[in-house]
Amino acid sequence: MKNILKVMFLVAAVQFSCGVFAQKVEETIVTGKQQFDDIQLVAVYPNPARERLLIEFTADEWGEDLMLRIKNSDGKTIIKRNLITALGGNMVILRVDQLPLGEYVVQLDEGRKARSVRWQKM
Repeated sequence: MKNILKVMFLVAAVQFSCGVFAQKVEETIVTGKQQFDDIQLVAVYPNPARERLLIEFTADEWGEDLMLRIKNSDGKTIIKRNLITALGGNMVILRVDQLPLGEYVVQLDEGRKARSVRWQKM
């Protein structure tokens, strides 16, 4: 979804002997900036995973600090990464071949909110 920015400005204000002449022009400018609601966890794949896990998410700001955690079925954090976001789509690729088989949770924590998705290691 693109933001539409309405710009209204005064093109000319010329004073004539009979008064002021003014013309108002309205333009629509498409900025190309995508609108997101904070951080959205878009996809975690493949699920189940064997060697690598791809994590896709969107961010509404450049340079936002995130904490990525992989937790095992007991809730223990086994992988932890600090991330800095780019505006829009972001992707992280994690090697998971060293993890034992089982169920895990990917968690993105931005301080105010945390998003999580379950996945399986085969």
